[in-house]
Amino acid sequence: MKPLGFSGAWLLVASFLLGLPISANAQVTFEQKSNPAGLFTSSSATKNINDSISTITPNLTINEYSFTHWTLNDVRENAPDGQAKNKISSTITENTVAIAHYLATNQDSDSDGVPDWFEIRMFATLDHNGSYDGDGDGVRLAEERQFGLAATIADDFLEGGASIRRSGLVFANFGGAKKLSVSSDPAGLFTSSETFPETNSSYSSTNLNGLTNGYYFSHWEVNGVRQADSKGIGLSKISLTMNEDKTVVAKYYHQNEDTDSDGLPDWFEWHEFGTLDHNSSSDPDGDGLLMSEERQFGLSAVITDDFLEGGASIRRSGLVFANFGGAKKLSVSSDPAGLFTSSETFPETNSSYSSTNLNGLTNGYYFSHWEVNGVRQADSKGIGLSKISLTMNEDKTVVA
Repeated sequence: MKPLGFSGAWLLVASFLLGLPISANAQVTFEQKSNPAGLFTSSSATKNINDSISTITPNLTINEYSFTHWTLNDVRENAPDGQAKNKISSTITENTVAIAHYLATNQDSDSDGVPDWFEIRMFATLDHNGSYDGDGDGVRLAEERQFGLAATIADDFLEGGASIRRSGLVFANFGGAKKLSVSSDPAGLFTSSETFPETNSSYSSTNLNGLTNGYYFSHWEVNGVRQADSKGIGLSKISLTMNEDKTVVAKYYHQNEDTDSDGLPDWFEWHEFGTLDHNSSSDPDGDGLLMSEERQFGLSAVITDDFLEGGASIRRSGLVFANFGGAKKLSVSSDPAGLFTSSETFPETNSSYSSTNLNGLTNGYYFSHWEVNGVRQADSKGIGLSKISLTMNEDKTVVA
């Protein structure tokens, strides 16, 4: 047998390779993306020939865009009724690009009253208008869109049956309770409330007076009527019988508000009189004190004041030290101040005092010497003493 030459060997190998089938493990790519781009994250995966693939189920609405259909390698994928599939499952045999198509939600390029995305999703065309009834169910295209129905599937309507839908909780007043609303004017100066106490039950308000967040309390109002005592002064607390619905409002006025520019703040006039008819020169209680003086001395402008001379007056002061025994004053401190606790005492005359023994570093300061009444205290070598002993024969100021 004649041996094969080099070229003959390659011819034999080539012939052998040409006879092999294509490998079942050949790989292809599967890519998913949106149009317009970026409405969801694109992806790309490597698959084997004849692998099963599925697209994602895209959001039907993304950033004012609505889904219309999928294409696989530019071919639209429809359900049997003709509308677009929302998800595609298939077997991959080649490199495949799946594109989820979207249109602007408000786009109606043919001005037929039906958005383009709905027509494309249902029919892949804009040839129909809002009156079209392709599935013959008596529901027009615009109505199918309005009620969220499929325009390619006939709808049946059957009357009757029971329907229920739960609402939020609703107050039902079966017992005839009265409505009590409590708030402030301006709002927010205390917590408002709305309750339904039993008929003829009692209600007592909070006791209000003075300044709150820059506003002075003036008076209470019940169903718009100012509440006052027999002198006309606005009540700080009210008690009610709930024989009808009542709206209770605590009236406040800004501390600097003087709308009639009469020198009296509005809150004071409303509190005292329920009107702005008086001014700082008025004397409504006829006691000889002008309104400005009543305000100055903290008196009521509607109650007559009587003044009587004479009598005894006393006022207590704070405690004052009295040194009846002639004790000497001993003041002890540091310079700079605060390196130990200062003190001021009054030991008996000629008693003894011994200081703390100090040396070294304290809070960044080194002790140097003691001074007594401004004189440095040192030993026979002139070195500053770390501890001193004194006889209290006079007032002494001791400084470390």
